[in-house]
Amino acid sequence: MAVFEFCNPDRNYNIQPATLNPNSFQTQSQGGGPCSPPAQQTSQLLASNISGVGADVSWINGNGDGRVVYLNTSNSFVPPVNGTLPTANTLYGVGQQCIFAGTGGGPVSILGLQPNTTYWLRAYEYCLPDQLFLTTTESNNPVSFQTSGTIPSLVVSPDTLTGFVYQVGSGPSLAQNYSLSGSNLTGSGDIAVVASANYELSINGVSFSSSILVPFSAGVVTGQPVFLSVRLKAGLPAGNYPFEVQLHSGGGSTKGLACSGQVLASTYLNQETSNQLTLAPNPARSGFFLYGLGKGLHRVDLLNLQGQTLQSKTLDCANASCQEFQRPNLPSGTYFLKIHLEQGGIQNLKLLLVD
Repeated sequence: MAVFEFCNPDRNYNIQPATLNPNSFQTQSQGGGPCSPPAQQTSQLLASNISGVGADVSWINGNGDGRVVYLNTSNSFVPPVNGTLPTANTLYGVGQQCIFAGTGGGPVSILGLQPNTTYWLRAYEYCLPDQLFLTTTESNNPVSFQTSGTIPSLVVSPDTLTGFVYQVGSGPSLAQNYSLSGSNLTGSGDIAVVASANYELSINGVSFSSSILVPFSAGVVTGQPVFLSVRLKAGLPAGNYPFEVQLHSGGGSTKGLACSGQVLASTYLNQETSNQLTLAPNPARSGFFLYGLGKGLHRVDLLNLQGQTLQSKTLDCANASCQEFQRPNLPSGTYFLKIHLEQGGIQNLKLLLVD
């Protein structure tokens, strides 16, 4: 604090400092002095929902203003230093680690544990504002618990999906299905399934969104295996969308599904001729010819607008300048041929089938 003299009637202030002006002071605790360590220690430390990698830790508060809870692989703890509150971290690393520090209560969920391992818990009450700790023991403080020999696991099958394709303006892509199941999952609740930026998910194959919830209990996904759908979103610009991860998290486990797709440019399917290659007749009713192939073995794939390969044919061209194709057993519509030339390169031709 500081005090300033002034004169009247003008009230001009003297702003020069003087002995003990300015000066400071410190308030005392409510009792008029330093706080006293609590008389009642934290008790009944308990680990529940124990898995191979984590557990939930709860306790009964003592009569302090706050408490610190430690985790260790042995029953050997160094009490906290008076006046210092350690930083809590619920992802266990090594040695004595603080998993809770504050004025509230549990439970807290800890992860990073090792399967089939014994751990110890120890708690200390403290007073405020000086943070003086009570270091006595109490009922179930300290206490030990052992992790299970199994690790929570989510399984997606397959874990990689490719071939999500559509042409600009005709999306979304066709959906593909995969299964989700789990074992040794901890607790109960929901598996959160979150799509990457350019994909979307469905639990019924009809309604798609950026995230869905799949319930689990008793260590497994409810009704497993659960079949989910994923597709490439509509409205994306032309380009590749490779190996984006759809994330599944819950029950102590995380699993990804990698998806790769492509949006074709609007001109991609508009070619009826390409260099020396030509389809005729086009549109085709009964069959068509492919003109302009050179010597060699060439593979021709027939694809729909979503990029799915419907048929494949290998052509052995000796001297023929054209190849005959019978009408595929497909409904009328737009398709395209993807021609892998033996001499290298790929050509794409649009095919119209009519009745």
